Amino acid sequence: MKKVRRALAMKADKESDPLREQLRAIIAEVAELEDAEQVRDDADLFADLGLDSMQTLEIVLEIEQQLGLSVPADRLRGLRSLGDAVALARDLGPGEVEKS
Repeated sequence: MKKVRRALAMKADKESDPLREQLRAIIAEVAELEDAEQVRDDADLFADLGLDSMQTLEIVLEIEQQLGLSVPADRLRGLRSLGDAVALARDLGPGEVEKS
């Protein structure tokens, strides 16, 4: 029972995370997905969502613009999923999450 409660709590935390949702929306828009929920934390941007390197750069540019961050070129290789994007944004600084 504890595992179920923990899993539900983790799911609720992810769903209520504005940074995660903003990054999910950015990725979904660049990938031209109708449903942003297709962008799961572990969905590979290339294999699962069919993005190419130019679209990944577009995602990075949107992250920089919307969050006021500067993403070093050497960090681009590590960007393969929504989870990676969230970790990257949190690691790079306290950029403000845009209120929509």
